[in-house]
Amino acid sequence: MDGYFDKALPYFLKAEENNPKDYNTLIALKEIYAKKNDLETSQAYKSKIDALGN
Repeated sequence: MDGYFDKALPYFLKAEENNPKDYNTLIALKEIYAKKNDLETSQAYKSKIDALGN
């Protein structure tokens, strides 16, 4: 499963670059980083999600 996250990550990062306020993209990035055990980055995406007010 980690291999799929590694393959998907660049696409989600590009999607965020194109639309930094897309809720679903931010959720996916938060979860990918959490699964990769990068909790600091995951928390940063959680903060971005919270800032959107959804």
